[in-house]
Amino acid sequence: MSAPLRRCPALVRVRLVALMAVREALHLRLVPLFAALALAPVAAVFWLRGFNFGTAEWKFIVDFGHGALGAGGLLLAVLATVQTVSGDGEHRTAQMLLSRALTPAEFLAGKLTGLLALLTWFAAAVALVLVALLRWRAGDASDALAVALAGIGLIWLKLTVTVALTLLIASYARSALFAAGAALLLVMLAHLRHLVGPGADWTRAWLLVLPDFQLFDPERLVGLAGRARALLLLGSAAYAAAYVTLYTALAAWLFKRREH
Repeated sequence: MSAPLRRCPALVRVRLVALMAVREALHLRLVPLFAALALAPVAAVFWLRGFNFGTAEWKFIVDFGHGALGAGGLLLAVLATVQTVSGDGEHRTAQMLLSRALTPAEFLAGKLTGLLALLTWFAAAVALVLVALLRWRAGDASDALAVALAGIGLIWLKLTVTVALTLLIASYARSALFAAGAALLLVMLAHLRHLVGPGADWTRAWLLVLPDFQLFDPERLVGLAGRARALLLLGSAAYAAAYVTLYTALAAWLFKRREH
């Protein structure tokens, strides 16, 4: 099968690897687990909505939904990426494909595409529940829906960077446990990067290799008009694309030099 696969266009080969990544991730049954974990806090709104938290109810619902998607999505992004890449290494699938049919860049691009498709479905499921809750509790509050969906878009962009960062770690690591632990540690540092003071210039320069996940905080959308909200999303998308491209290129370079 390797000879026909080699003759296929690069996009077809990437698509085949993406489908393999989705199938492997679904086989691990991580998606139903994290979907349940993400939807449980959203469902808890039914019980908590009777309390007065000093804010509008729609804001409370949106914050709950964003928090559930952010926490569940980050864990899913790290663990699914590590397990699919490590699984290929254990079954020597990567060695077979790279030696006969694929380049490292095509292999990792396929993995990235498949995992992002998986996270898109995950985010869409949470978004549907969140929109239904807002329609029920907030009625025709178009601004609430716009903030909710734009926030989900920002979180999805953060998840794309997380997948690319985890691919970079997994392309170097020999152990799935080490890859998962290192990726989670770097994700935590990315969330804390904005806390570095202005006086620590050398630290700021070193931390440029990590994205600032604070830029993907849905709270930045509150109070913005439609045009400003769209510009913020476009800027965040460009920022995420730059890091995804950097991490994927570095991962392909490391993967090419790794002994499988």
